[in-house]
Amino acid sequence: NGTIYPLLLSMEKKGWITGQMRESESGPKRKYYSVTPDGQAELIHFKHQWQLLKQNVNQVMRGAENE
Repeated sequence: NGTIYPLLLSMEKKGWITGQMRESESGPKRKYYSVTPDGQAELIHFKHQWQLLKQNVNQVMRGAENE
């Protein structure tokens, strides 16, 4: 089943994305996803948390270089 589809399903259940089935010219219908306003807010929050983590790791690494 892979990793991406369970992740998409989880994000859809949380309301971060919406999925819509569309006709395809080259085969069966396909599901297209869009980010919701809640998903955008979550992304902004994640980026902020990531920057904090990155700053802390960099600070630790600089301290290790000085030892």
